[in-house]
Amino acid sequence: MNEPTGSAPSLAIVLAILMALTCHATLASAADDSPAAADEAAIRKAGDRWNDAFKALNVDALVPLYAADAVVMPETAHSAKGHTAIRGFLKVYFALLSDSGFTPVVGKAVDIGVAGNLGFRSGTYEVADKSGTIVDSGKWLEIWRKTDGKWYISRDIWNSNVLPLFPPNAYTTGSIPAE
Repeated sequence: MNEPTGSAPSLAIVLAILMALTCHATLASAADDSPAAADEAAIRKAGDRWNDAFKALNVDALVPLYAADAVVMPETAHSAKGHTAIRGFLKVYFALLSDSGFTPVVGKAVDIGVAGNLGFRSGTYEVADKSGTIVDSGKWLEIWRKTDGKWYISRDIWNSNVLPLFPPNAYTTGSIPAE
């Protein structure tokens, strides 16, 4: 029986689509057991620890999540390379956030990917003032590197969709070691 153009799809087309979706679901579930899926889960778990520590403004919990040679590249500030410089930057940055009454909200729209010993995590962020009003929003990208079976942040960069919260000279301090 011939169907007129523009009519509902035939049973054969519907069955073909259902079979394709079933095959895709089966392959996706098998892929969840892959090493890449395990690595993505490890990055997600470490990223959740990063988010919790960042929201708590906890420098001591954040620094060990970075590789020893990691580079943090904040907007309107010089890069901080290595644990000592990252710790110094975070102390100044968190003091600025706290003194200004700002609360960071991180981890929205997170994407994670892995290729070998490198991975990435990206998403968006918001910063709220004391009243809960969003005063900043932007995006971030982390590059992760697997070393001795553990994932560490190798590069961390973010930038605002609006004007930066703090002027470039706000980060100028003797407490941030040079690169």
